[in-house]
Amino acid sequence: MSDVKKLLESVIQNPSTYTIDVQDGSMLPENLKDKKELSFNVKPPSMGTLARCGILMQELPESLLNLDTEVTTVEVLKHIDKLVKVICIVSHGKETDYPEWYEPFIMQNATSKDVFEVYREVRLKMQTDFFLPCFHIARDGNPMMIHKMKNPNDSILTR
Repeated sequence: MSDVKKLLESVIQNPSTYTIDVQDGSMLPENLKDKKELSFNVKPPSMGTLARCGILMQELPESLLNLDTEVTTVEVLKHIDKLVKVICIVSHGKETDYPEWYEPFIMQNATSKDVFEVYREVRLKMQTDFFLPCFHIARDGNPMMIHKMKNPNDSILTR
């Protein structure tokens, strides 16, 4: 196995820890308010976690899904809320909702560059090149899913 392949497998399969300096801790629970920094672990997601992220990632443009594409800061900022939600879901690592302070903490204490770098690693760990098409197929073939009609003049939700 080549060194590059070993490195990629290590990044994809092993947990990563990201530390964020606390600049604004007003949203933190009492037991964390005195912390100077907080660490978040990002590990390969379970199927349930992956499904929760897949729904959000369907709303992202192709440029943010493709790891080989150069992305502008403007594009990252347009979708920063979804990127942060994906990071929160994966770092929480459970099928239950993540703590309500995760999102505001990351939004107030991490730069857009930090968010995008963590998102890129999360994206690598998700390996969504395989899974996202599965979500699209499942959505399109599921009569219980609701879709907006293609015609923008129609306001009726339908299958």
